[in-house]
Amino acid sequence: MATYSQIELDIIKSFKGLMKDHEFTEISIKMIAEKADITRRGFYNHFLDKYDLVSTIFEHDLFPTVISLTNINDWDQGSLFIVNYLQDNRDYYKKLLSLEGQNCLQTDFYKLTEMQIGILIPEILVGRKISDEDQAFLSDYYFHAYMGLTTEWVKGKYGFSTQEFVKRWKALLNNSMHNYLDNYAR
Repeated sequence: MATYSQIELDIIKSFKGLMKDHEFTEISIKMIAEKADITRRGFYNHFLDKYDLVSTIFEHDLFPTVISLTNINDWDQGSLFIVNYLQDNRDYYKKLLSLEGQNCLQTDFYKLTEMQIGILIPEILVGRKISDEDQAFLSDYYFHAYMGLTTEWVKGKYGFSTQEFVKRWKALLNNSMHNYLDNYAR
């Protein structure tokens, strides 16, 4: 989990509290600042805008733990951590993932997926190589699959528990990645 200053914690608490009663697009910096009992300038001393706030929360709360849990033997533990985190914060992320247009979470999910794939591919290759283009292709493929499936799961389309969701994701990933690398690695 992240280490935040007290002001940042107040801003995050304020923002998440506002998200319970408002849509993301309705929330202004002024509303966040007033609820956190700071000035707008105080907000901007810590975050660029509310999109930066969302990204910071997501990155700091997830990235360090997921990266530490991602390895060839039990990479699914990183994915389980992600979906448990999303489950614990489902209402908040359901609103954010429902946004049309600019959605900073897509960028954050991509970075997270790219980091996980970047850790897994070298471990799976064992002496073989793939091009940078193939690595980017795999990152893009798994990002779109993971983002799409996770978004639908958070929104309630699938009734799977977090463990069942990750079990299904692991089966898809293991089979497709090994098959792809067997065909395209040198």
